[in-house]
Amino acid sequence: PKFVDAPQFVDLYNQAQLNDNPNAQVKFTPELAEKYKSGALPSTNWIPYILDNRAMQNQHNLSVSGGSENVDYFVSGGYLNQGGLIKNVEYKRYNTRGNVNVQVSKRLKLGVNTVLTKEDKQQPAYGIGNALQWSYIVPVTEYPYTKGGNDRSYRGGAQPNDIMTKGGVSNENLNTINTNFLAEFKILDNLVLNGTYSYNYTNSFTSAFFSRHPLYNDDEQIVVYVNDPNSASKVNYAQSHPTGIITLNYNNTF
Repeated sequence: PKFVDAPQFVDLYNQAQLNDNPNAQVKFTPELAEKYKSGALPSTNWIPYILDNRAMQNQHNLSVSGGSENVDYFVSGGYLNQGGLIKNVEYKRYNTRGNVNVQVSKRLKLGVNTVLTKEDKQQPAYGIGNALQWSYIVPVTEYPYTKGGNDRSYRGGAQPNDIMTKGGVSNENLNTINTNFLAEFKILDNLVLNGTYSYNYTNSFTSAFFSRHPLYNDDEQIVVYVNDPNSASKVNYAQSHPTGIITLNYNNTF
């Protein structure tokens, strides 16, 4: 969405107040409104403090395959480093895959395929949704820094830039294993027994650090310390899903 700038916001806000009460004392006085129109006070679009115009990504893959009359195999590995359109967000993924099929005898065939994936994710501790939500709440007449370069408070609390850059960091490590064991046995030429055993395992570890930091008013005075004191959280979970399937297939033409 395209936001109005500060001069437009000031005029619309004052007009809304007068529509409710023609005798109301408007929030933005003529002197204050003139400062926004002249540029003495900034007009802030909060979205660029959260989103980038571009995101870099690099990906590398390597695979090897081969085999013989009774054996075939495929092995691959990959790496992905993906920067997000959201600032201070990173994603890395490492993966490897292996497939092996063996014709043990005329009637028996065995196979196994495995995929291993490791993912590393990093983002601001309070999450992206929190900053995006506040980017629509905090007016364009507010601004992220005081004249002295300190992080500015909005109504005694944080604003989007502060959430993205000073609130702390969250890291998630996700490991996944997917393995399938396959077996095919020809009891007769037209009677085949198939068996599949699948195993899926996921392990996730998330750690977050919420950083203590001050916010200031326009007089360069500390209004509040956010995340006072420093705090941290750790969450770990693991789950597995084994599955087995056996089928007997009979194929004949009458």
